[in-house]
Amino acid sequence: MPNTGLEAPLAAKENALRKEWDGCMRRWLGELRSLGGKSDDTTTDFTLFCWADSVFWTRVFEYRVDGQSIPALYHWVPVADACNHSYTPTCYWSVDKDGSAMLNLKDTQQPWTSGLPTELTYTYGQKPNAELLFSHGFCLDDNPYDSVTWS
Repeated sequence: MPNTGLEAPLAAKENALRKEWDGCMRRWLGELRSLGGKSDDTTTDFTLFCWADSVFWTRVFEYRVDGQSIPALYHWVPVADACNHSYTPTCYWSVDKDGSAMLNLKDTQQPWTSGLPTELTYTYGQKPNAELLFSHGFCLDDNPYDSVTWS
């Protein structure tokens, strides 16, 4: 991704994924051999591993349950991971006291002629396109928070 400012973060991410992949493969091949399998029985590769990492990180939400001392955890919030970004969202997600995440419709969007908005959206925050691309896998055409770095 030349001229995006993402060259260094992408190289660091690929390096970290390569180390993780190598460790996983060593463990997996060890387990496979212990079960009598052959080391050439692999059905995946580094590209698929990167794809799975991207699917995970572009769809999870990180949150901590109030009052709990455990670190923040990553969660899939049903339906919310399918919502598109908008600076005028039709919904938001929240966490109840038990740690269950919910997708909530914004009251300010009513009345809806069909009872529901035509598209469920929430905001990913005020982020420039480089961050949206790196973290979420998309860019916005007219992003008011986009920035240019001159060097």
